[in-house]
Amino acid sequence: MSNLPETNKSLGQHWLTDVGVLDEIIEEASVDPGDNVVEIGPGTGTLTEQLLAQGANVTAIEFDKKLFDLLNTEAEQMFSEYRQNLTLVNQDILKFDFTKVSTPYKVVANIPYYLTSKLIRTISESTNPPEIAVLLVQKEVARRVCAK
Repeated sequence: MSNLPETNKSLGQHWLTDVGVLDEIIEEASVDPGDNVVEIGPGTGTLTEQLLAQGANVTAIEFDKKLFDLLNTEAEQMFSEYRQNLTLVNQDILKFDFTKVSTPYKVVANIPYYLTSKLIRTISESTNPPEIAVLLVQKEVARRVCAK
């Protein structure tokens, strides 16, 4: 997306644009061609684009209707080469039915502070859990999650 939209602070949005960090996320998730990946909060599509370039089949779940509409409108241009491997879903991830995701699958996301604990619980308790979840979270959240 050439012009980044304004962030919605109430949703804890922040745009990840550092290609090095995007590459590290994909490397940690061991994303290979043909992998099924659920991306939570694709935002402006930077991580989505990298996942698709790796050959993954991506289900990108965006809660923000404005961002969903923007991604949906620009998807043909942004992801033209990989469009057939992308499914966009406008839904709250905490209400998403993980049992409908083709297995095996991976979860990859850059998530906001307010969502972290609930999302980890939702993924962990799913009857169809991912083989791996790579979540970029705020440092303070990571410390809290890892605390004894």
